[in-house]
Amino acid sequence: MVRSLYLKTPHRISTLMWIFSLAMLIYTATEYLIRKRMEEEKLSIPSPDHKDHQERPTLMKLYQYISNSNISLYICPVSGIVKILNVRVSLASVFTALGGEWYQYYTRGIYHRTYLG
Repeated sequence: MVRSLYLKTPHRISTLMWIFSLAMLIYTATEYLIRKRMEEEKLSIPSPDHKDHQERPTLMKLYQYISNSNISLYICPVSGIVKILNVRVSLASVFTALGGEWYQYYTRGIYHRTYLG
């Protein structure tokens, strides 16, 4: 496995560094956007222990919050009814503040169109 990651030429090392730099730029820009919008809208998410709220979460903390929410998509094959379960109000507020590009994946309309064609 290590052999496939071993970079023999300077060109490959440089390319990998550009990819890492681009990934970090995207990560940082996304985190900045989330924090800025949450501050403008005065939003917060609960901390993992639910004792206080985080107004400026890191992207990793937000990802953990989403992962621990147990969001699930239910599509009834007979009636075609689409339901998104376990989307908490605080999470829906954050995605609404971020805009349609983010919120669309947590609304049933996008899946209804995909499922029913």
